[in-house]
Amino acid sequence: MTLSESDRWLVLSPGRTGGKIIVDCIRNAYRDQGLRLRHIMYEDEVSVIPNLSITHSHRVCNTHHAASGVKVILSTRDAVESAISWCIVHKIGKYHLFPESDQSKIDQLNNKIPSFYLSPKDFYWQYMNVYNFYKNLELSDDITIIDYSEIKDDYTVIYDLLDLPKPANYQRIPIKNPGTPEQWITNWEEISELISKLDRCQLK
Repeated sequence: MTLSESDRWLVLSPGRTGGKIIVDCIRNAYRDQGLRLRHIMYEDEVSVIPNLSITHSHRVCNTHHAASGVKVILSTRDAVESAISWCIVHKIGKYHLFPESDQSKIDQLNNKIPSFYLSPKDFYWQYMNVYNFYKNLELSDDITIIDYSEIKDDYTVIYDLLDLPKPANYQRIPIKNPGTPEQWITNWEEISELISKLDRCQLK
């Protein structure tokens, strides 16, 4: 794929799916070609996506941009995994950890996971937010789906999936949060019982 100054991107997700990694990888590809891809984060409906920009949104109402020449990426993940990640990230205090700026925090978490009790009600609320995102989606053939399972072990796969040139250098790619759900959540058996009854909403 040839990169140009008229390119427009939109990455959609319910959050905690690897969407930020996708955004940063795409921006790295453009940076390596001498192009600065502007990053825009929208909390609400996206009205306009400017040239040479990448918009990151958690609103399903924005899928219609695929029909106007915008390259739309849907970043997906097992709904239960996303919900758990949402619960854990609030305890970490940062949405994303970068080795360049957060190494002390990363070391702290690798040394000791600050486990906590997760209210089943809080978990279910997070799960329903993710579930409703998927159930309200209107997909089209113009939308590219990238699932977290495809990129979690090697984010450079994103360049192959999107036919993008791989950059010589990668800048500020967030890492996977340390620890497992079992390490973080003290009442994991209770949460696991609830999870067994839920639809995991996998699109891929």
